[in-house]
Amino acid sequence: MLRITHDRQDPQRCLLRLEGRLVGPWVSELQELCERAIGDGLAVTLDLGEVRFVDHAAAQLLHRLADRQVRLAGGSPFVLEQLRNGQQMV
Repeated sequence: MLRITHDRQDPQRCLLRLEGRLVGPWVSELQELCERAIGDGLAVTLDLGEVRFVDHAAAQLLHRLADRQVRLAGGSPFVLEQLRNGQQMV
């Protein structure tokens, strides 16, 4: 399960705080939210500080989003290692 909280303090930015496991249907949910924000011209930041696990599809999505200038913040050493390993699989 994943909890996504949208911080709306700045009208030019979209900060999404993620908590839990970024897996399965949550990957497409996050993609849709990010696509909408990017389409609205917002600077998007994903706070990964409370993410406990990302699956292969999630790692691929996060790499694609980072390539599109989405900022990835936080992230435990475990999650950062999953992202490094996911990058090798892409």
